[in-house]
Amino acid sequence: MRFFTVFLLLIFTFSCESDSISDVSGSLNENLTLYELPWQNTSVSTNQQLTVQVGDTVRWIWGSGTHNLRSTSGIENFDSGFISEQGYQFQWIFNQIGSTQYVCDPHPNSMFGTITVTE
Repeated sequence: MRFFTVFLLLIFTFSCESDSISDVSGSLNENLTLYELPWQNTSVSTNQQLTVQVGDTVRWIWGSGTHNLRSTSGIENFDSGFISEQGYQFQWIFNQIGSTQYVCDPHPNSMFGTITVTE
């Protein structure tokens, strides 16, 4: 019984450690930040504007429907591909100073924005 209790304690400890990234809403460490943005065909994804620092991560979380997230101009170059899974997450680490515009190709009038990276 003692072995079983220790075993469960170890499993609980390690399972909590691996889950921590999904709970991050602020800093990943002292200098880097994770930002989360909704990515759905509503006004919350219309003309998203966010300023981040070099090395920060932006994570978009899919709503229902088929979406992609593709940079259209600017410094960074990314493309999530087309995803239909609600709750899907795409993230990008921004490492270059400047601005990057992005869009959802099926919904270009309601899903677009700009990430501006500063030092």
